[in-house]
Amino acid sequence: MMFSPDSRPERWQNHDTTCLALKEISSQLILRRALKPMETLPASVEHDVLRAEQALRNGPPPGWKVPPKPIDLIESAFSALEQEDSVGALVHALTGLSCAPHNPILWYVTASAFFNLGSVDASAVLFDHALWIHPGYIAARKELDVIERMQRLKSAGVIPESFDLRHEILPPAEDAPAPAEDTDAADDTLTLQSIRGDFARLAAILADFKSASHVAGVPEIVLETLALNMRALESTDPQTDARHDAEIALTCKNARHLLEARLWPMEALELTLYGLSTNPHSAALWHVVASIYFELGFTDESEQALQHVLWIDSEHAAARSDLQLLDTWRAERMNRRRDERLDIPKQDPNS
Repeated sequence: MMFSPDSRPERWQNHDTTCLALKEISSQLILRRALKPMETLPASVEHDVLRAEQALRNGPPPGWKVPPKPIDLIESAFSALEQEDSVGALVHALTGLSCAPHNPILWYVTASAFFNLGSVDASAVLFDHALWIHPGYIAARKELDVIERMQRLKSAGVIPESFDLRHEILPPAEDAPAPAEDTDAADDTLTLQSIRGDFARLAAILADFKSASHVAGVPEIVLETLALNMRALESTDPQTDARHDAEIALTCKNARHLLEARLWPMEALELTLYGLSTNPHSAALWHVVASIYFELGFTDESEQALQHVLWIDSEHAAARSDLQLLDTWRAERMNRRRDERLDIPKQDPNS
């Protein structure tokens, strides 16, 4: 069933980030076609358009056995926090961030989990990142203000260095005006109907969906890739690209050192999340996440993360090799358990 802007139920006319992103990208393409009518659509953009269409048809990226709807994962993460399962909360939040990397609530949950684990500095950085995404996020602002006030009081010697914010109460703070709510709303009249040309088929498919949330956040990753490709068409800076790649490589190297040499998986995850906050679609960083999952005993989530790496980069040989090793490890474990069940002790004939 097709919906025009006026016929869609009111509850669907909200922040439809998918439509807004597609409109922006298509406007760039239309302008480019007007300026250069003889130019063909770049292969990289055409590939991602078809990839977006396939993602919308099939649902979530390969590997995620449960459709990663942000609202479900947020509820699961908060539920895990209430049960004092901070690692479980991180698993749910990371699953959500793989498909909705700029959801401020998911970053808030991630920050809260690190806070509960005692990583206050990491928590402050992640709360700050949630505020960078959504400056009007009052809950994140309050949490960050409390952490910053605690750090100031420690520096001033008002409270001891051993003070643990998770189990204590800070001295009362001076009253300060609460930050204003972010009331910016998407223009409900912005739809896909204005998209023409190369996006015609994608627009027709998207029109059948109620909103971005209806497709479980799946297009966000594809749309960001499209946007990056469009910006890359205008200008490229080899030095910037090389520096960016070097930063990711250094983050991965340091995280793997923490994981493999020091056996500190949570510290490795903390460092990897710093990288993902600015590089949410890095196959290398998600590959590190898969390794951390495995070390923590989350083998199913490790497999999903490896599949996600291959969805980002289908030529990622290390992820493909790790998937094969994971299958072999599982098969050996099943055989070992079967042998243990069949290993019936022999009775002594003299007894």
